[in-house]
Amino acid sequence: MANIDITLLTSKRTRISVDGLDSVAATQAGGYIVVAGESEVTTFGVHFPSNYIGQTSWVYMKNSKGEYKVKHFGTLQNADVTFTLPGEMTVAGNTYLVFYATYGEGESAIKTVWAPIVVPVASTGIDYRKVAVASPDVLEQVITEAGEAIRIAQSVREDADKGVFDGKSAFVRFSASENGTNMTSEWSAGQNYLGLYIGNEASEDPQDYNWTRFVGGSFCEDDGETNEVNYVIEDNTDMSFISENITSVKLTIPENIHHGYHAGVNFVSGSTAPTFEVINNSEYTIKIIQYGFVMSAYTPSANCSVSMSIICDGKFVHLSILEVAE
Repeated sequence: MANIDITLLTSKRTRISVDGLDSVAATQAGGYIVVAGESEVTTFGVHFPSNYIGQTSWVYMKNSKGEYKVKHFGTLQNADVTFTLPGEMTVAGNTYLVFYATYGEGESAIKTVWAPIVVPVASTGIDYRKVAVASPDVLEQVITEAGEAIRIAQSVREDADKGVFDGKSAFVRFSASENGTNMTSEWSAGQNYLGLYIGNEASEDPQDYNWTRFVGGSFCEDDGETNEVNYVIEDNTDMSFISENITSVKLTIPENIHHGYHAGVNFVSGSTAPTFEVINNSEYTIKIIQYGFVMSAYTPSANCSVSMSIICDGKFVHLSILEVAE
């Protein structure tokens, strides 16, 4: 059995089974903690929709260093393929997997792109499944090492509280911007930048902090009240507007969008389709993609659910649209 079992559906919802635990989640929220260098033991079982049998398929991978790799599965003999995560894709951080397949032949062939699967990769870790069946001496060693790590961490914290480090302490702040604008001492959704400052007391100037991007978590939120959607798209967030009487949808791509940015927006189109507008405040060119084709503009169809995936690859902002009839 593969460590990670992925079933690609016809919408942005993807069924993911991690180590035998099955769930249906937004693909942005799916994940498996891989230890760096775990490539030889972490396998993926991928199930394409049956209508893609006989078609060409592949997976596009990007690690946390921005390096890319493509794995071609060739012509699908059946709907299931298995592959091992390459070693260069197990660098500590998030590895993104985007699955592709063609459907049809010749000029009528359509390329299908599924929303990315996020695989968080840890730099170190313990395989607790192996520990559970380990001999008593191995288990004792693991517990001893963990206890020592806790003791060292507590000692460092006590020294910091006493001012042992030349009277200086480490202060952490969070922000939604890479320059620390509107930083806070408590983390909240959308704040994907962490700032560190070492001094005698916390600084209120963001420029004193060293800012690093990190992934604070993926969020799925619902809004069942809004009829006139005016939404600034948030990184790492899947936002669903589920009111049955939506009259307009206005989406804004923020100025601070970056390579690796990904989000989702979903809404319900009633018997009278809402108007649609997208404002791009970023430095990247936007590509609106529907059914595998780049569109100059998008007009929602009536009586359907609309799922949108917004991804920045460092060159373009891809806004992929999927309509599912009610």
